[in-house]
Amino acid sequence: QWLLDMGVKFAMVSSPGAGEKTWHVYDGFGDALFDEYLLPKAEELGVELLVNTPGKELIMENGRVVGVKATTADNKELVINTKAAIIATGGFSDDPELVAELTTDDMSQVVNGGTPGHTGDGIKMARAVGAASNGWAIFSKIGLTLEKYSVHSHINSAAAMEPSLWVNKFGERYVNEDVIFHYTRAANAVGTQPTTYSVIDSNLLNKMVNEGCYNGFGAYVLPGTKLVDLPAELEKALERKDVNVFKADTLEELADKLGVDKDTFLATIDRYNEFCANGEDMDYSKESKYLNEVKTGPFYAFHIKVLNLNSMGGIRVNIKNEVLDEEYQPIQGLYAAGMDCDGYTGDTYGLNIPGSCQGISLFTGRNSAIHAVEYTKTI
Repeated sequence: QWLLDMGVKFAMVSSPGAGEKTWHVYDGFGDALFDEYLLPKAEELGVELLVNTPGKELIMENGRVVGVKATTADNKELVINTKAAIIATGGFSDDPELVAELTTDDMSQVVNGGTPGHTGDGIKMARAVGAASNGWAIFSKIGLTLEKYSVHSHINSAAAMEPSLWVNKFGERYVNEDVIFHYTRAANAVGTQPTTYSVIDSNLLNKMVNEGCYNGFGAYVLPGTKLVDLPAELEKALERKDVNVFKADTLEELADKLGVDKDTFLATIDRYNEFCANGEDMDYSKESKYLNEVKTGPFYAFHIKVLNLNSMGGIRVNIKNEVLDEEYQPIQGLYAAGMDCDGYTGDTYGLNIPGSCQGISLFTGRNSAIHAVEYTKTI
């Protein structure tokens, strides 16, 4: 209701893949929410926004936050005096040390698509003044991706989010590819392999362009969308020698380019094509409507990886979003919101109830601000 009262418009209530329709998608997506509504409202209220000014250190006095040290764009120290501070720095996905400490994830096959450059600065600042952690955190592994492509791109949908043929680095098929409709399950499956390639032929490529895709990518590329940008995006990728995109006139040549065992790869293709011709997947029971032969050159393959949108966790908080120390006592004047907070999810991001991440972020951001204002009135 808070958003609606500001005039925020929702384009749809959607679901990525097979989840429930609980994802309230902003008209214009998240960029529009910030640029058209939240930022103007903040400026109306007199908020000063400092960009390119990273926070570096919390200033404490008698156990209370009294200020923040930051660095300006021209590398000068800026001291901001304050009665309260809210940490909302978006997690730690790009900090190898925090990843190793707080998760058990192998990041070699994971792309940080949603939060590049998020290195846990806020978590580190909080720890420096005594903040505790629950000791573990998770990643929002949501579907698959081609590295360095956006969720809006047609090549990304065609390569990573369709139930085409997948093989591992040995040239073997290892999963029912229609698992892609369950984004987190697909991420878990691909995460078990050192490498996964999706493989399509020209017939399937043309089918996606002219008839539409099966899956798309949530609200960004809707199911049934004709991937009309795919040929141009594919051509550009090949021209710039993208290391994750492959094209070959023959399957033998494609095997060589992928570096997989040729005999195994060709046998996998032959067996898969037999299933396609018969309309029945005897190995993994993929639905027959998703069985498309890999028979007509040129052929294409894509090195696909797990898509991580963000980390979740790192700073222990209470119901007021006050930051807690090792004794579960609030650090006076310090709050945390969004993906820096512990305690808002278990060991798996539940994409079957999508929109959870934005729900957590909106609630904790607003909740921490309300209680921070209340706190400042007491001192």
